[in-house]
Amino acid sequence: MAYQNELERLRELEKYAILDTSSEESFDRITRIAQKIMDVPIALITLVDEKRQWFLSKQGITFDETPREISFCTHAIQKDQPFIVHDATQDERFKHNPMVTEAPNVQFYAGIPLKSALGYNLGTLCVIDTKPRDISLDEIDILRDLASIVIDEIELRTIATQDFLTGMLRRQSFMLKANQEMLRAIRYDTNFSIIAIDIDHFKSVNDRYGHATGDLVLRKIADICRSTLREIDVPARFGGEEFIILLPQTDQHDAMIVAERIRKMIEKLVVEDSGNTVTVTTSLGVVDRITCGKNDINSILNMADDRLYEAKANGRNTIVPIIGQCDSSN
Repeated sequence: MAYQNELERLRELEKYAILDTSSEESFDRITRIAQKIMDVPIALITLVDEKRQWFLSKQGITFDETPREISFCTHAIQKDQPFIVHDATQDERFKHNPMVTEAPNVQFYAGIPLKSALGYNLGTLCVIDTKPRDISLDEIDILRDLASIVIDEIELRTIATQDFLTGMLRRQSFMLKANQEMLRAIRYDTNFSIIAIDIDHFKSVNDRYGHATGDLVLRKIADICRSTLREIDVPARFGGEEFIILLPQTDQHDAMIVAERIRKMIEKLVVEDSGNTVTVTTSLGVVDRITCGKNDINSILNMADDRLYEAKANGRNTIVPIIGQCDSSN
């Protein structure tokens, strides 16, 4: 796949819920191997977010992220092939880059895109040297193999049934249940609704109060969602700060009532942690199967996600439903 739709790529990255997570030995082991085999001072697993590149694993540097605008990896994810810079000081694209002119003084860079199962480049496995150098085809093949292992590890995170932090279903398990509900709804000509929920400005909570407080906010919101639902409803943590709820046998009108109840409860939520008082709001998108007129779960989820982002664009702390028939392009 050539350079992807950036909004869709960012959504895909978000749904893996791996940004700003703690370091893990399984990923650190891979960067140590890359560093040693390539005999370089720096090896990284990067994830390219909207305005930054964040390091899922790092060897040879101490900082956790850099602005996206100066990252080599932004260029690397635009390709499906290894991105190689032999001497950045002689490359018009990079010779004035502060990553080159200042520490860590990048001169050589080799990055392998990390392609998700749906074909989106989430980031890279990359190696960096502070002097110009070449790279052999055999070395590129080794980096490709290591990048494949990174993606396998990331994909495996989606397989576990339950999110350890919130106790909700994880993405893969939710999709199994949602597809089952779709088949049942088609067979019996019944309706169901999807509510997509995203915490407004959640990164600022983590940045200001720390990840422990952010985790507590996520757990409290998960508790609110569960407290408003029936036993047949299916809530899940679908991304870092995004939740999805499937409401069987529910039309848009009734789903909006549930969504508004959740929105108000979260708006009133006060989280006390380590002397801090934290409040948050959420943006929500609501879609039902019959109004949407779609008979595959991915299309309906995408519709709900689109409405959620419309809610954010409309000022946040609000709900946007789908009204009337879906566009044929959707």
